[in-house]
Amino acid sequence: MTNFTNTNEQEKLSSYAKRKALDFFFEYETPKVVKVYSTRLGAINRTVQFLVIGYVIGYIFIYAKGYQAFEKAESTTIAKVKGMIKTNFSASTGANNVWDATDLVIPSAENDAVFITTNFIQTPSQQSGKCPEDTNNKFARCRTDSGCTAGEQVLLGNGFKTGQCVQATGTCEIDGWCPAEVDDKPE
Repeated sequence: MTNFTNTNEQEKLSSYAKRKALDFFFEYETPKVVKVYSTRLGAINRTVQFLVIGYVIGYIFIYAKGYQAFEKAESTTIAKVKGMIKTNFSASTGANNVWDATDLVIPSAENDAVFITTNFIQTPSQQSGKCPEDTNNKFARCRTDSGCTAGEQVLLGNGFKTGQCVQATGTCEIDGWCPAEVDDKPE
């Protein structure tokens, strides 16, 4: 350990320490690692650094509470169903059906949801044509042909009115899927 008794040596050491401290604040390095000593550029460099750090800590973290921010996720779910199902309605309709994956998942892609068919109402032997509307549909009831405007869609119905009133059922004749679907729940 060296004992500094000379005041001149202490002043040199003090001057050296001050210069190194000032050099730390007022010089910066470029990408080519060139040290530039300039109090003006060094002060600008450190000021910009402190402003960025102050913005991040002061505004984003403390004032805006940016660490608590979160974004709502948006996604699409695609259900892939494999296999086949066989239904046996022979007791009531005499029909057997085979269902594959495309029959069970409609539509195949849906936002924020998954849809898988769990209930299906079947109207056997249904085909496009003309027939009386479902007797349970109050919007298709009629007494005469004047109550059935031709070309008008039946509200909550299965087709378009033909202009004819079917006296046997008391409903308008429709042009659509016949026989009209009856929305009774399966047993």
